[in-house]
Amino acid sequence: MWYNHYRVIYEIDWGYSYMRKALSVLLATLFIFSIVMLTVSCNSNSETKSSTTTETIAEITTEKTTEIVTTNDETDEITETVTTTEDPGTIVAKDSQFDESKIVFTFAALSDTHIESNTGVVANKFVSALNQLKTRANADCDSGLSAVFVAGDLINTGYADRSSYKQVTYFTQLYESVLNPEDVPMVFCLGNHDTLSEWTGTTVEENKIFNSYLDEVYFSTDVDLQSLEDLACRHCIINGYHVLTITPNNAFPVRYSEAAKEWLDKTLNEITSENPNQYVIVLTHPMIYDTVYGSTLGTHWYAEDLTSTLEKYPQVVTFSGHLHFPLNDPRSIMQTSFTSLGCGSVRYMAIEDGNYLYMSGATTMKDKDVFSQGLLCEVDENGNMRFIRMDFYHEEIIGEYWEISHPNKNNTHLDKYTKERGNEENNSAPTAPTNLAYTYSTNKNTGTICLTVTFDAGTDDEFVHDYSMSMYKDGKLKKKLGVLADFYLHCNTENMRKSYIAELGTFSQGTYELEMVAYDSWGACSETVNLTIVLEKFADPQIERKNAPLTVYADFDFENGLILEKTGNVKIQNHGAIVSNTKVTLAGKDYWVDALHTSGDNYVICSLYNLVAPIDVKNFAENGFSVEAFYHTNNNGKVQGVVCGTQSGGWGLAINAEYKPYFITGYGAAGKYNPSVVGTEKLSSTDLIHVVAVYDVEELTSSIYVNGVLKSTQSIDPTFCVGSDLTYNMFCLGSDITSDLLGRDFQANNMTIVDAKIYTGVLSQDDVNTAYGNAVALLGD
Repeated sequence: MWYNHYRVIYEIDWGYSYMRKALSVLLATLFIFSIVMLTVSCNSNSETKSSTTTETIAEITTEKTTEIVTTNDETDEITETVTTTEDPGTIVAKDSQFDESKIVFTFAALSDTHIESNTGVVANKFVSALNQLKTRANADCDSGLSAVFVAGDLINTGYADRSSYKQVTYFTQLYESVLNPEDVPMVFCLGNHDTLSEWTGTTVEENKIFNSYLDEVYFSTDVDLQSLEDLACRHCIINGYHVLTITPNNAFPVRYSEAAKEWLDKTLNEITSENPNQYVIVLTHPMIYDTVYGSTLGTHWYAEDLTSTLEKYPQVVTFSGHLHFPLNDPRSIMQTSFTSLGCGSVRYMAIEDGNYLYMSGATTMKDKDVFSQGLLCEVDENGNMRFIRMDFYHEEIIGEYWEISHPNKNNTHLDKYTKERGNEENNSAPTAPTNLAYTYSTNKNTGTICLTVTFDAGTDDEFVHDYSMSMYKDGKLKKKLGVLADFYLHCNTENMRKSYIAELGTFSQGTYELEMVAYDSWGACSETVNLTIVLEKFADPQIERKNAPLTVYADFDFENGLILEKTGNVKIQNHGAIVSNTKVTLAGKDYWVDALHTSGDNYVICSLYNLVAPIDVKNFAENGFSVEAFYHTNNNGKVQGVVCGTQSGGWGLAINAEYKPYFITGYGAAGKYNPSVVGTEKLSSTDLIHVVAVYDVEELTSSIYVNGVLKSTQSIDPTFCVGSDLTYNMFCLGSDITSDLLGRDFQANNMTIVDAKIYTGVLSQDDVNTAYGNAVALLGD
């Protein structure tokens, strides 16, 4: 009975199968005819370009089987398999445009986290980066972030001694505070900071030490544990994509062992032979020579002996670090015989040695810590890739997305980001800087002349990268300096500074000729502009720094339980401070007013985030500024910050241990301060106090006013010193900023703040009277 039942179904299915075959042939013929007609149509219009890559499939075969299993004459399970063959030569289109609606694999590519603790600024940068990557990946793709790749220097001082490898544990603690390594695997290669010897013949053994601090879950995606053991090389598979890592065994110059290079070649050959149309990811800490931005800096920073292997495989996408160069530069992606990308740095920025001004070292800017970058990489179902450059410090996306189409046999996927982008045909030279001017000051004791040049920025089709300045005297070159443009601080180039102040240092008296040229990232230069400079000892040149016009730069309001800032120039982080309707006293009279309450660990951190670099804060201060506060606090015999941001420099309005208001400012080198200007009387134990502090750069004085009355004036140095590291544009309400960016210095003791403001420029006596009157008016009747 079951046999006859099966035979009937089989015969019916055979009939359907025959019909389907006939229909398939007809449809295939129509499809080929339409493709031919489309090709003829496209060829007839030479202006039309197709972005679609097509592949010829010789034969498409689908099998369908029908199996009946019966028990007691009833059907329990049916599995169908039918064979269909379409005509050879069928054209199947594979879209080469990235489809953000069909993302199948999302991973982060980071480098140079340099973790040395599980707390503090560096740790917070890493955690912030992971959180931002996670959030963005979740927004773009239902499956979210699939993996994190780190191209070396996970820890900071692995080269110091064996005990430093504990930093690996700090790294994983921070990673696991945001991501579960079981769900989001982390794949890494070793950087020079991750090894005791900084890459020598003992690197393989040092890799084992490093790995001993990691749980097995961090190797769950490895499919070649032998290469990990023997070569410090890894082969991982995540979401069907292959990820290889390779570690050098020599640092000066960077070289890899022959065994490691043979393994790389063999493994790439196997992967790409099996799937030639899929990208393969390769991680190595040093850059591949003469590819991305910085990869010609020196033999310690790039690797030459991988090129002959990698150039065989156009499917390769390399991710490297080591240099910390900014991803803002278009050269951070480069396609040669394969695709290369720099990963920036999560911890701090470096740059080429261009003899630039405002440097803390040959290749590190003074504002190097105002930086944290990495890549979010996405792959769509067709194998196209998209790279999103993320500025973790400013929490923004850098410029436009970079997109590459899936690999194809003609290698046209390598045509988009070549070096030819920078040639004369494809790249315009920048315009020259304009409005050059100079000022100088002399030291009457030593006769030293300090020269400052100002200029307006040049323009470019991308951005001006730097400016070259050459000083000649009597036809001889006396000094050659560079000014690095601030492109690395801005995700949108339109926000780059429009003018620059260049402090060129000391010169002898005489007549000089300044020649100046603007360069873009590709080395194209503007026309040369000239400025004649005449320097005289003990002369009285124009005033170098004029007080700026008086405007309100930061204006705090406290109302309805909220901390508000009216100008938009301040970013606020509240650490437990409270705004509430409060009973206050002035001149023996009680009032009820909305006010801010801070005490101990409850304070407010503020950032002047439009002053994006330390030089911006320095220029802001050296144009004169004023600080106002209307407040009351309990006396505890200790220093208390009111509106205060001092950390080896900076400025602060505070209360000293004698319960007197004072104002302090940094000058010169880091850690130096001008003498504080101090109010003469102790504060009232009951009444509000209105204080205005003034930094006057024309008179070179700082002054303090209490309740509208000038109490004291103090001489100051003309050179302002900003706060150290990342504190340069930060201050607190009810505390003072610490080096780990918390308000744990000079914490307030039950402080009530009714009003606070920061001004550009200098408040005069009349201005102070007006400010005092406005503050009192806030109290109402």
